[in-house]
Formats: sequence, C-alpha cells, structure tokens
Amino acid sequence: MKMERCINGVKLELDLMDIDVLEKFEDEMELVIKKTNSTEMQKYKKGSEGLRAQCDVVECFIDQVFGEGMSQKIFNGKKNIIEHLTAFGEISSMADEMRDGVKEVKDRYSPKRLENRQARRAKNNKHSHRNKEVSYQ
Repeated sequence: MKMERCINGVKLELDLMDIDVLEKFEDEMELVIKKTNSTEMQKYKKGSEGLRAQCDVVECFIDQVFGEGMSQKIFNGKKNIIEHLTAFGEISSMADEMRDGVKEVKDRYSPKRLENRQARRAKNNKHSHRNKEVSYQ
C-alpha cells in the first residue's frame, strides 16, 4: 500500500507496509526527535541559526527516507522554516494514515470478530432449523 504526497510539486511515494521501509522511517523519525530536542539546538545565539538547523534536520530526514537529493528537489535550496515544517508534517501524516489502514484491516480480521461471526452463524443456523416444515409421512 504505497502512499503518495505531492510536496512543492514533487511527488513522494512511501510504502510503509514494507517493513524495511517502515524501520528506516521510524529510525529517521527518532533521529529528528533527538536532534530537535537536544541541547545542541539551544546553543544557537540567533534565532536564524536555530531555524536553519531545524531546516537541516528536516532535509536530512527527507534525503534518508526518500533518497539523496530529494530535499533539494522539494525546497530548491531555500531554507523556509514554514515550508520545511509543513513538508515534515505532511510526511508524518502518511504514517498516521498507514496506522489507521492497518488498524482497519486488523479489526476486520481479528480473532474476536471471527469468533463473533461464528457465533452469529451458529445462532442463525439454530433458528433456521425451527422454521423448516417437517413432514411425517
């Protein structure tokens, strides 16, 4: 189940049902969280330095997940914090949608649902025998 997003005119595809891709995505997401929460981000004296570092973190994430040079295609070398955070949010939402899709499939085929289905069938079969006419000839 590949998911697609178009960010700044660049089409991105992500197949988070592929466990190898999912693992890479999760690893890179953890790195983003570590880098943005680190004390290193607080060392910048100027706001512009911190924002530039955040843009760099997003670009690194995109290049690792979608391939080297993809961030250049998306941002054209610009360091616009809103564009970077919006792109990161869009990519993150792909993971949320994937989780929702997996949950829906798991719920559809869960053992509990199958048990309920079997119970309903047994109940219906039990009642269907009562309604049949019996001939004793």
